[in-house]
Amino acid sequence: MSHAYPLAPDAASALKGATLAARTRAEAEHLARGQTVVALQTDWIDMAADGVEAMLSAAEAGPGHGFVQTYENLDGKPTLAVTYWKLEPSVAVPQAPVERAPDPEPEDETDDLYFKQKSSKRRTKRPDPNQLDLFS
Repeated sequence: MSHAYPLAPDAASALKGATLAARTRAEAEHLARGQTVVALQTDWIDMAADGVEAMLSAAEAGPGHGFVQTYENLDGKPTLAVTYWKLEPSVAVPQAPVERAPDPEPEDETDDLYFKQKSSKRRTKRPDPNQLDLFS
């Protein structure tokens, strides 16, 4: 069975309060129903030794599968790596659009040193009279 990751705004809610889980980003966006899926994110949660079993059993009861791994930190305490589809937190107050100043007219970047004269005159050498008969 492949991994299914819960949809949640943070790792704590992915462990306890998740109701939906998805295997792919497209499936996560479909299940999110209008909320923005930011990324597939892994967060680390330090736990007390006696709370790990309860947390793992709560995670297994949720809709996800294989999204929690148990590790030890440098102090020997258990640490959970929780992988979940991070949802963008809902914003209660909509922000007004920021008015931008219109873009200024672009400056003419042509170098006037090259275009001061209307036409350029090329100096041409006179043809060598000995070579004229080659092209006739």
